[in-house]
Amino acid sequence: MRLALALLATAVMFTGCRASEPASAPLTQVAVADPRYEGLVFLVATIRQSGPDFLITNDSTQPWFDVTLVLATGGADEYRLQFGDVGAGQTVTAAATQFATPGGVAFDARRAMPNTLIVSAEIGEGGPTGVYAVRL
Repeated sequence: MRLALALLATAVMFTGCRASEPASAPLTQVAVADPRYEGLVFLVATIRQSGPDFLITNDSTQPWFDVTLVLATGGADEYRLQFGDVGAGQTVTAAATQFATPGGVAFDARRAMPNTLIVSAEIGEGGPTGVYAVRL
């Protein structure tokens, strides 16, 4: 009986748990050639991948507001994800499945191969807009 209870408790403990994939080394920052980002200051950030998801860390001393993430495919398709704010030193997880085109088409890694992740945000309350991009 005790063995059965121990096995049941172990099964319940592991139900719904999945092993998280280790995060990659920081991805390499790249310049953004898109004219929409021309003249913006650089965000201080670190971006890593964990499986299909992205870990974005605000490495600055100021919070970011109105954060926009863009997965660019090199073609006409862009997939976006919005965050309200990211505190100084905070890391947020952007699940690839949460990105969508402006028309509402969800990102599907089996169909689209993004080559760049672009982060843009207002730095501090009323501050300048900054940008940070990495090659995927």
